[in-house]
Amino acid sequence: MIFALFDAATDKSLETFSVTIGGSLAALWYLKQLFGKKEKAEPLSPQPFVVAMEKEFTKLHTFEEAMKENKREHENIFSKIGGVERGAAGRLEQQLTTMREESRKDRSEMYGKINETRESVAGLEATTQLQNQSLAAIQSDVKRILERGRAS
Repeated sequence: MIFALFDAATDKSLETFSVTIGGSLAALWYLKQLFGKKEKAEPLSPQPFVVAMEKEFTKLHTFEEAMKENKREHENIFSKIGGVERGAAGRLEQQLTTMREESRKDRSEMYGKINETRESVAGLEATTQLQNQSLAAIQSDVKRILERGRAS
C-alpha cells in the first residue's frame, strides 16, 4: 500500500514529504538538546575571581606617589619612542636625499649620452644626404653618357 502511494506521488509531493520529515527530525534533535540532560560544570577551586573588601587600604599619599611614578615612567617611554621615531625619520630622509642625488646624477649622465648619440646620428644623416646627392649626380651623369653612346 505504501509503495502504491509512492508510485502515484509526483516529484513535487515527494520533495515536500522529504523536507517535512527532515524538518521534523531537526526539530526533535533541537528539543532534545534544549531540554535534555545537561552536564554540570565543575566549580573552580580555589575561586580566582572572588572580589572581597580589603581590611586595610593603601594610603592616599602612597597611591599618589605610585601614580606620579607611573606617569614619569610613561613620559620616559613616550620620549624614547619619540626619539626612535625621529631617528628613523632622519635616517629615512637621508636615504631619500641620497637616492635623489644619485638619480639626478644618473639622469644627467644619461642625457649626456643621449645628446652625444643625437649629434652622431645628425652627422650620419648629413653624410648620408651628401652621399645620396653625389650618387644622384653620378647616376644622372651615367645616364647622359649612356644616352650619348646609344645615340651615336
